[in-house]
Amino acid sequence: MLSGWLKKQGEFMSYSAFVKKAYPESKAAFDQQLTLISRIYRPIGLVIGYIAWRAGLSGNAISAFRIIMFLAGFFLLTPSGPDFLYWRLLGFFLIWFSKVLDFSDGPVARVSGKSSRLGHTLDELGDRPISQGMSLSLIAYFSGHPVLIPISVFLEFVIHQFGAPLKDTVCTQKPVNTSKKSTPHRNFIVRNMFDGYEGGGKTSSRLFLLINFVCKFFRSDFTHLAGIPLFIALFNIPDKYLWFPLACTTLIGLYTLVAIIRFIGGVRALSAS
Repeated sequence: MLSGWLKKQGEFMSYSAFVKKAYPESKAAFDQQLTLISRIYRPIGLVIGYIAWRAGLSGNAISAFRIIMFLAGFFLLTPSGPDFLYWRLLGFFLIWFSKVLDFSDGPVARVSGKSSRLGHTLDELGDRPISQGMSLSLIAYFSGHPVLIPISVFLEFVIHQFGAPLKDTVCTQKPVNTSKKSTPHRNFIVRNMFDGYEGGGKTSSRLFLLINFVCKFFRSDFTHLAGIPLFIALFNIPDKYLWFPLACTTLIGLYTLVAIIRFIGGVRALSAS
């Protein structure tokens, strides 16, 4: 690592130059897809990425370390009782920090010119199966009903891999009114709050917008990587919070409803294509 650091000293690159090389014009569209939470995480991740690049670390090493942090964080969330509260809070921090690193590995790989299929696979592995899948599995585990654990894995697949937002097919078939232009501010709000515009589909139904907003909240990274871990860290004290197992069971029920809605949206999307 020291030799890598010395090498980077000889190839000095300022932080601003690092950011420009990490996100060239070809990646400018990426900024338009960032959610509000991601816009907070990315600057922190870029600073960490710059430090890691100066230290000679590769993007693959950061991705692998990120997965280890995910696993360690979820492991620290499993002990119950007040005696393990600080361990669970440490687990919550590790999970949160591993999400921040999601904005470090890619930039380091691009600046180093060492983007690879392995790095892409590691990044994808940390994004969905581990981060969001394990959150649901942990909730199912604390529900006290072991049968819900494999069900939660299936729910994660339907919600994030197969599912799609509900779309108003009548509204979608209407000609687009090009005379009205949406402001970037409005587009940002719609993209963050609703799934109705995902994939180019539109809906004018307020009911669909409300349903898709609920689905968006439950499938967001903020819910899986901050809300659920913090909920477990603070309330995983069954002797004090007798309602905790019931709350976990209720959450799985809500995710089942979200999965059904997303499944219907996915089937309708495939039928329309």
